[in-house]
Order: sequence, then structure tokens, then C-alpha cells
Amino acid sequence: MKTSLLAIVGLLMGFFDSIAEKIFKKPRPDRSNMVSLRGYTLFTGILCAVIFTAIGIVFLIFGDVTMWFSSGAFFLFALFGVALVIAYFNCRITFRDQDFTYKRFFGIKRTIEYRDLTGILEGNSDVKLYAGDKVIYVAGDAVNGERFIALAKKRYREHNGGKTIPKTRKKDIFNNHVKDPQAFVLVFVILTVPFILMPIGLLTFAYPDSREAFTEKSITVDSYEISDGNLYIYDSFDSEYCVSSYTDVINNSSELISKLSSGARLNLLIIQEVADRDVHYVSSIEMNGKHYLTYDRWYEHESYTFKLLIVVFAILDLLIFFFVGATIYVGRNPHKFSDRVIHIFFKPGTIRRD
Repeated sequence: MKTSLLAIVGLLMGFFDSIAEKIFKKPRPDRSNMVSLRGYTLFTGILCAVIFTAIGIVFLIFGDVTMWFSSGAFFLFALFGVALVIAYFNCRITFRDQDFTYKRFFGIKRTIEYRDLTGILEGNSDVKLYAGDKVIYVAGDAVNGERFIALAKKRYREHNGGKTIPKTRKKDIFNNHVKDPQAFVLVFVILTVPFILMPIGLLTFAYPDSREAFTEKSITVDSYEISDGNLYIYDSFDSEYCVSSYTDVINNSSELISKLSSGARLNLLIIQEVADRDVHYVSSIEMNGKHYLTYDRWYEHESYTFKLLIVVFAILDLLIFFFVGATIYVGRNPHKFSDRVIHIFFKPGTIRRD
């Protein structure tokens, strides 16, 4: 279910973006001295924000507990749309003859003279200008982006005796201090992704089912068996009914076991968990007017187990994120640490000393 939702979201976002690309393929000529994102950014942002918010609200109002978590994913995509709208209006550069002012995502403005530029990084289309620790990003298809870059290069040469803006080496996650950073990124992904997906999977698929998900059924016992701490009861049609961790949830389980002779009648609450097998999980057992297992007791036990698993994964996630974060920080700042500390995270010879 979760994978299907994400696939639908991906298709919708790709569809919106392709429509926007066609509508705004050729931006209107703009002779103003302002660099801005193209109109399709605003168009895509508004569509994502409106549509994904609407879907999230529908899931939240009409869905069950598992759908609530899915609605959260749609709200996150809606926030992405809002971010695109904010970026369209805020991420702009106003350039003049001797300096320029750039405005960041949260509206903070900085004015820089061309002579103070310290580096340039030109990708396939996008460009980054550096002024000390400040980074000015210019999207490859930004309106007036090429004009601004050409002017910046020209003014820098004029103020620096014909020299060009220094080429900057592309920085990686470790600021070029670690050899073969891609291998570390791969390890980080392998470490973090499973421990992120597992709690999400638990929240989506392992949350205890509500009372409405179960069906009442009366059966005639044919036989039973106990395996791995679970009680399996079979009726005359060879259907299988499973009570997980039966000694933990059944009141006076030994008494119930002694009465599970062939021909005994049981009233159960069941849910079919595996579609291709005739297997049912039991949350309530009543026999001759006596309740050996109630739904409330079953739900209490399952909720405790569920919460315990979430806590365990949360602790593991924190430990892994701390290790990954510490590795990145040490790799970005090796000059701040002794070799003993560095070797906790990196093999000798991994850190560049140049």
C-alpha cells in the first residue's frame, strides 16, 4: 500500500512538472536586472500544495489509522509544493553594474560586489558563485541567469587585472577531505534507509487492527497444536486459527487447552491476515459463556509489543544517525580532531592532508 501511494505521488508530480515545462518552456523576454526562477516552479508548487493537501485531508477524515500515516506523506509533499512557491518569490538576485543583492529562501538579503567573489563552480547548466563562505546559486534555466553570470565574470576581470574568477572544486559531503566519499555515502544509505523504512512499515502494516476489522465466527474444534508459543486450532474444514503468544493473552490458558477436545464449540473474533491461505488470527475466544480471551486484552498485548518495537527502532535510529552525523562532522573538519579520534571513523590514509 505504502509503495503504491509513493508511486502514485511520483507519477502525479512528474505529470505536473511535464505540463508546467510545456506551458513555460519559453519564458517571456525579461530585460530587468533580476534573476528569478521560471514560472513553472510557481505552477508546480501551487498544484502540489493544493492537490496533495486535499488528498491528505480526505485520507485523514475518511481513512482508518493506517491511512492517517499515509495522509502524513501527502502533507509532506504538499509542504514541498509550498516550498517551491516560497522559492519562486524569495530566491532572487538583483544585479547592478558594480554589485548585486541576492535574497535567500527565508527572505534574508546580502549585497556583494563583484570584486569580492572568491570562486565559481560551473556544472552542466547550474552555476554557483562563492564570496567567502557565502554561496550564490543560479539555476541553469533561471530568467536572466546567463546575463548575470556574464556580467559577474566581466566585472571581476576588470577589478582584478584581467584575472578570471577562480575555479572551485566541487565539494562533496566531506568538503573534499575524504578519499572516495561515494563509498561512505553508499554505506550511510545502507545503514540508514532500512532503519527508517522499518518503523514506517510497522506504523503502516503492524499497527494492531481495530475491533471493526474482526469477524465473529463459531467453529467446531477438530484438533489443535502448540508451536513456537502460539496456539493453532483447526476446525472440521481444516481451517487454521492462530492465537499468538497464547499464554500471555489467554486467561487460564491451561484450562482452555484441557477443553479443546474434538467437537468443542468456540465463538471467535477472527481476521484473515494471509490472503492465499486459510489462516485466521484470533483476538477473542468464548466457550460455554466464559471468555478466555477478550479483544481488549489482545489489543493491550499487541499494542505493548508494537510500542516496544517502535522504541527499539527509535533507539537504533538515534544511534545510527549519531554515528553517521559524527562521521560526517569529523570528515568535514579533520583538523579539529586528533588522529586517535579520526581513526574511530576512518581507516588510516583515508583523510586527505593536502
